[in-house]
Amino acid sequence: ACIAALAWNVRAEGVGRASRGPDAWEELPNSAADLVLAAGRNRTLEVFDLNAGRSAALLAGVHSRPIHQICQNKGSSFATQHPQAYHLFATTATGDGVKLWDMRTLRCERRFEGHPNRCHPCGIAWSPCGRYVACGAEDRHAYLYETGSSTFSRRLAGHSDTVMAVAFSPSAVQLATATLDGKLQLFQAEGC
Repeated sequence: ACIAALAWNVRAEGVGRASRGPDAWEELPNSAADLVLAAGRNRTLEVFDLNAGRSAALLAGVHSRPIHQICQNKGSSFATQHPQAYHLFATTATGDGVKLWDMRTLRCERRFEGHPNRCHPCGIAWSPCGRYVACGAEDRHAYLYETGSSTFSRRLAGHSDTVMAVAFSPSAVQLATATLDGKLQLFQAEGC
């Protein structure tokens, strides 16, 4: 079974909640909430409020195919971001690109589709500065998208196979990539 889950800790901001259908949202109280985001084969994204012990929101049809990864913008103790940036997370599904979401509204804010990803579940990662989302692709490249726009800012070449996983160093301006044939590469991620 394809399941993705992500724990989230939100302080004094609230979260949208489905109340009267998929387009109706109301804000939960502005108290500390420990949240878990979960997604799977049914193409839905569900938010669980661990303090209340219940589902807080259910978004149906988030992607056209099963979601295989949820990635939170956690930042880094080595970089600073605008406080609003910590409310962002990304989801990805094979053949359906990467979507950038705002936890406060549960709305898709951006969509990144410039990378080919039709067969393999290619990974995504946030840069420590929060300015970029990296993703793997089937064209033997990794892509860096600026979170402030919907176009890619850099395409990293030199891979021998599909780029399946990407990860930023929290303390250095570096991006590691891993390919389907088991090779690793390290890139300087300029601009953070």
